[in-house]
Amino acid sequence: MRMKRVYHPETNRYGFFIGRADGYILVIPYGTAHIYEYGRTLEREIARIASQLEKEEIPVYVDLSPVIGKGVVLKFKYDKKHKSFEWFPSEELSLKEISEILGLTESRISQIHKKVIKKIRKRLNG
Repeated sequence: MRMKRVYHPETNRYGFFIGRADGYILVIPYGTAHIYEYGRTLEREIARIASQLEKEEIPVYVDLSPVIGKGVVLKFKYDKKHKSFEWFPSEELSLKEISEILGLTESRISQIHKKVIKKIRKRLNG
């Protein structure tokens, strides 16, 4: 697999490596990079690579080991047609771990979580 180092113009630094192999995309952030910080740049790079692949739904793996040092790999599915992501949690993460990954505070993660649960309950109850 050949990895490309991606430059992020807004932060004026390189933030992650990205590459593809056997029909999937691998992303490895490094340094103090947060996925949240590089959102649009990351989406653009994933869309670019996905356009070169035949499948409509492409697995995307984000290896967070260099950032949080724990061997955490997040799995997403990228839908080329809708240009959207679906996350497949591979393990339980604490609010602290999620906040480190996204570069947000634990309280903000908690707020988002509560909001999502509220929306789910509302839809289920009609």
